[in-house]
Amino acid sequence: MNKKTVEKICFVVNPKAASGKAHDQIEWIWRSAQKRWDHVSLFLTNNQGIVSELSHGQEKEYDMIVACGGDGTIHRVINQFADSGVPFGVLPLGSGNDFVKSCNLPSKLSDHFDMWLDGTTRSLDLVKISGDVSGWAVNTIGLGLDGMANYYAHKGKIRPGTARYTVGAILAALRSKVSSMTLHLDGKEIREDLLMATICNGKIEGGSFHLSPDSELFDGRLELATLSHLPFPKLLLTLPKFKNGAPPTIPQYKLRPFQSLTIQSRNPLHVHADGEHLGSTIRSLTLEVVPGKVELSVPQ
Repeated sequence: MNKKTVEKICFVVNPKAASGKAHDQIEWIWRSAQKRWDHVSLFLTNNQGIVSELSHGQEKEYDMIVACGGDGTIHRVINQFADSGVPFGVLPLGSGNDFVKSCNLPSKLSDHFDMWLDGTTRSLDLVKISGDVSGWAVNTIGLGLDGMANYYAHKGKIRPGTARYTVGAILAALRSKVSSMTLHLDGKEIREDLLMATICNGKIEGGSFHLSPDSELFDGRLELATLSHLPFPKLLLTLPKFKNGAPPTIPQYKLRPFQSLTIQSRNPLHVHADGEHLGSTIRSLTLEVVPGKVELSVPQ
C-alpha cells in the first residue's frame, strides 16, 4: 500500500456509459467533489472515448484521475494515461462494472469519494497487448467465443445490464467455431483447437461470468482460460454455470497461470479488451503482465 495527499483531482466522465445513464450523475459528481476538494476539474470523453483537453501532459498537474463510467471507460482512461505516473480512481457507472467487482472496490458510490480523499493506493498490474493490435488491458482480453459474445452484447439493442452479456454469449455459442491455435505460454509451445481463449487479470467479466476466481489484479501474473470444443446443447448448458461464482469443472475448460503469452490463430477471431471490441479479423496477439504499472485508489 502507498499513500499520497490528494489536493487536486480530475474526473473523466463518459456520459454515454450505461446507455446514457451516467450523464445523470455529472451534477452529483461535481457537487460531491466540491465539498471535499478546493481544486476539482471534470472533463467529458469525446466520441473516441478520450479527453482531448488532457492530451499534452496536463494530466500530470493532478494528484488523481478518476474514471467515471463502465469497464470501457476505465480501459480508455488507462490507455490514455498509463504512462503519466498519476494515480487512478474508479467510479463505477457502467452496466457490468467487472473491474470493480474483481478488485472489491466499494459498491456504494459515495464511499469512493472518501476513499480518494484518504489517498491510499495499491500498485495495479496491467496487460500489455501487442501484435495485430496494441495497447493496455486492465481486466480481461477475450478471443473467439468470448470476443464474439462481447461483440453481440454491444451490437444488440438490449438494455444495459448483465442480461445483454448472457444474450451475447448465447448468440456467440450458436455461431462460433473451433479455431486451431498455437500458444507460446512462457516460452512453451502448445497447439490446441479452441472455442475460446481469455486472458484474465481479474476474476469476472460480462457482469457475472466468473472465469478465473483465483485471479488477483496485484500479484504479477495472469491466467489463461481456455474452452475446447463442446456440442452446442452442452455448451448452452455450460455457459450459465460460469455465473455460479466459479467456472464449471469440466475437462474442456482449463486455467493456466502465465506471465507472457503469444497466441496465433489459423482463423480470424473476434477480440475484446475490457469489453472494448478490438477487431473481428485478429490472428496474432502477444499478452504480457506488467506488474504494478499504475497506482489504483483502494480502501485503507
